[in-house]
Amino acid sequence: VSTPEAKVCMFVCVRILKPGDTFGFESLVGEMPDISISVVSNNAECVVISKKLFQNFAPPDILISLKARCQNFPYPTSHDITNTLHSQWLWYSYKKRLLRNTLIHGNLTVKV
Repeated sequence: VSTPEAKVCMFVCVRILKPGDTFGFESLVGEMPDISISVVSNNAECVVISKKLFQNFAPPDILISLKARCQNFPYPTSHDITNTLHSQWLWYSYKKRLLRNTLIHGNLTVKV
């Protein structure tokens, strides 16, 4: 989530892919979310196939299966992600104040 005023870019983990999971097929079946989503990988093998090539050679039953898969695991809306990010930021801020207060004053009480 990026805001022009703050010029800060934030990243939110939407879903962790497991072996056999797919990413990026939503645009093929018309189920794209209203936000920009990217896959970030750490030592995972990713196969990149052009959209046009896939659309030209994928059997219809595969496209139907992908559409069903995309509907079973929909991406959260921009609103949902913003709310999650806000909650995470509040929790992070609280923990930071609590730690600072404890280290400086030896007091575990922090005003919320």
